[in-house]
Amino acid sequence: MERIKSFVNDLSIAALERNTNIAAIAIMSDSGEIIEQTSNWDLKKETQVLLNVLNGKQSFTLNNINYTITKRTTEGITGTSEGGMGYVFFVPHEKNIVLSYAMPQADPITALEFLISYTRDNFPKT
Repeated sequence: MERIKSFVNDLSIAALERNTNIAAIAIMSDSGEIIEQTSNWDLKKETQVLLNVLNGKQSFTLNNINYTITKRTTEGITGTSEGGMGYVFFVPHEKNIVLSYAMPQADPITALEFLISYTRDNFPKT
């Protein structure tokens, strides 16, 4: 658990240094358990919504904000808010999903590529 917490902290710092506008991060297991999350993003009551997106749902509401999936690949998913309130990213890794919220001024392509690369290179080995 400490390795996951350290990963989230290090990812937060790296995202800030790279100016990605990523504002929140969470790690969820593929069964829907929130393993770790930054203090500014509570997803514990949102796991079914998140699992539905992973299973193909094209639109969703998360923390009272509506999102539409604008990109879906095996490496990652981008959800864009309908009201210009930012982005949610899903990056599957082994039996976990790295989730992230990025502010409206983020470049979603750059942010998702950063998350995929950082997760691939730094996620703790199980």
